[in-house]
Amino acid sequence: MKRNLFTFFLIFFLFINSYAFSDGSIVSLSFEPTLDIPVGESASYFGIAGGGLLFADVKIPPIPFLHARGGFGYGLYSIKNTPDLSQSVSLLKGGAGIGVDFLLLPWLGVSADVLGGYSYGFMNDPGNPASGGSPFISADAGLMFYPARNFSIRLGGGYDNYFGLFQGIHVFLGATYHIPAGPGKPAGVKAAVPVKAKVTPEPLNAAAPEKNGGTAPQFELVKIEFENIFPVFHKYYDDHPIARAVLTNNSDAPVSGVRVSLLIKQYMDAPKETDIPEEIKAGESREIELFALFTDRVLDITEATKTAAEIQVSYNQNGEAKQQKIIETIRIYDRNALTWDDDKKASAFVTAKDPAVLTFAKNVAGMVKSGERRAVNANLLTAIGIHDALSEYGMTYVVDPKSPYAEFSTRNSAVDFLQFPRQSLEYRAGDCDDLSILYSALLEAVGIETAFVTTPGHIFMAFSLNMNPDAARKEFLRADEFIFTNGKTWVPIEVTEREGGLLKAWQEGSKEWRENSARQQAGFFPVHDGWQLYEPVGLHWGDVRLNLPDRDKVLTAYNEEVDRFIDREIYPQVAKLQGELQQNASAEKIANKLGVLYARYGLMERAETEFKKALGQNNNLFALINLGNIYFMEKKMDQSLAFYNRAYEIEPGNKNVLLSLARVNHELENYGLVKKLYAELKQKDSNLALQFAYLDLRGEEASRAADISAVKELMLWLEE
Repeated sequence: MKRNLFTFFLIFFLFINSYAFSDGSIVSLSFEPTLDIPVGESASYFGIAGGGLLFADVKIPPIPFLHARGGFGYGLYSIKNTPDLSQSVSLLKGGAGIGVDFLLLPWLGVSADVLGGYSYGFMNDPGNPASGGSPFISADAGLMFYPARNFSIRLGGGYDNYFGLFQGIHVFLGATYHIPAGPGKPAGVKAAVPVKAKVTPEPLNAAAPEKNGGTAPQFELVKIEFENIFPVFHKYYDDHPIARAVLTNNSDAPVSGVRVSLLIKQYMDAPKETDIPEEIKAGESREIELFALFTDRVLDITEATKTAAEIQVSYNQNGEAKQQKIIETIRIYDRNALTWDDDKKASAFVTAKDPAVLTFAKNVAGMVKSGERRAVNANLLTAIGIHDALSEYGMTYVVDPKSPYAEFSTRNSAVDFLQFPRQSLEYRAGDCDDLSILYSALLEAVGIETAFVTTPGHIFMAFSLNMNPDAARKEFLRADEFIFTNGKTWVPIEVTEREGGLLKAWQEGSKEWRENSARQQAGFFPVHDGWQLYEPVGLHWGDVRLNLPDRDKVLTAYNEEVDRFIDREIYPQVAKLQGELQQNASAEKIANKLGVLYARYGLMERAETEFKKALGQNNNLFALINLGNIYFMEKKMDQSLAFYNRAYEIEPGNKNVLLSLARVNHELENYGLVKKLYAELKQKDSNLALQFAYLDLRGEEASRAADISAVKELMLWLEE
């Protein structure tokens, strides 16, 4: 039993530490402050000392848990019975050694080190400049904590012996930075698999013997090279080559009517043919490309597999039809695999029409759809809702240590593993590329254009506001938080930011974009452009059971985040109006302006408060109409009518009063009065009347006309 337990733990440690080494970090830098306690004879001469160590560790590749260490340190050793540090010893040391470190858990490890070297000490007393050197040995052990990627904290203790000078024990608490192996691909991308080299068969001379003479054909297909084949790009291979080869005519007669076909029986319904229109003369060679039209059965491959490819060559020579057949073994990777030689390839994983994606996105869009936030860009509101819904759903960012993106994106031949959006929804977790793909799919599912953004070591996404840059600069307070390109305005989102709302993820994304675009290190890849080359796939395996997040929790988080955004955007205008109030400006007029500002952003409680202030002693006309508008939006038609009637008493011929009364009476189905009011409105302002032409209709016909013209929820907020 004990032997079995020992074997289990040994395998466990080797397994987890093989992943620790696979994260790509070979060199690490550490700084460890120390507290030194003298022992033995040193305790009678020295007091407690302090110092620090700065060193580097280098992994030894054949043994992933073994490392070499080198560095230097400084210590200040007080001498007992002295009044201050003027009579103390400074000790400089430098050395090298070897150590081991093991991961017990992904966030916890242990380490031990042995070092040796040389030290040099000197008295800090100007009147006693004594100095000298000696060798030293040191050993320590500690616990390592990993609170974040590429960073760890070590706590432990050890023993030091500076032969003839000092002997003691020390405790330390230090920090270590693990230097990534290289820039490029986003941290947290999963399962990079060594790529099998391109299949390069031997020249295919082994075709069936000719009938006349039994010799090998002198017209043959040679130098066949298959590309790496990825199921997610099965549509791409219909017009992009899957293999290349050379047709060689070693005979003394030309050949014509050459046709080469490729068939992979299990994954193609019919051969894909390549025609060679020109004849190939004697002694001539011709390079050709081979294509494949795969069926979606290729998406059933969950592990890389080998299969047979049948290549058939038919041609005419000397008036005789001839044919050859060649069988090659090829490798097809799994459906989640791709290489990062083209960042646009990730677009194929953005399956916006997947039923699971549509279910989630459409439900969330329906939750947050509201006419009260018309002043806020609709795409931004939807993105806030989807971000908050994913947070309530439990979506988390998980770094997979087996394939850090920073290392593998620069290795174009390394095969990576990406999740489809439905898999991320099922697992409720993903890397930065998985979450970027998920966000893009959900937003594309509700008609919002998206893009991938790449920086050295990372990938995130952006979505379009469907707004030109000039309009965005005028409407939004902080233009530097957007990406302006190709005449569009994009909002960059750091999808790995899971703790805050969309505003925080937006701020992080814009910061990363600014810093890296200034260094010309940022890439921008619209998903729609990627789809032109790498079409999204249709997935047909098992349904995903989605437990949608609680509607009330989503709406609470959504409304809080929208309010935070609005407060941020309108703060300068609010501050300006409040400043005008302090300068004894017209209180009623300013209060009404402030109410209109709040109302346009959907802050109805604040708006109502300000409009009531604006009524004043004289029943301000604009405030009356605006209060009526609030109750109209809340479907409180009797209260709305009361305020509109008070406005009518003040100025019965006002076009806005006539429009407001016509609208509320239309809702109350007082069609006779509506007809009279609408006729007056047409005389006052025919264009305004035409905008609300549904008032001249009744019942369902009026509702359809209002929906078509999109004015049913439109409110005209009035200010002087």
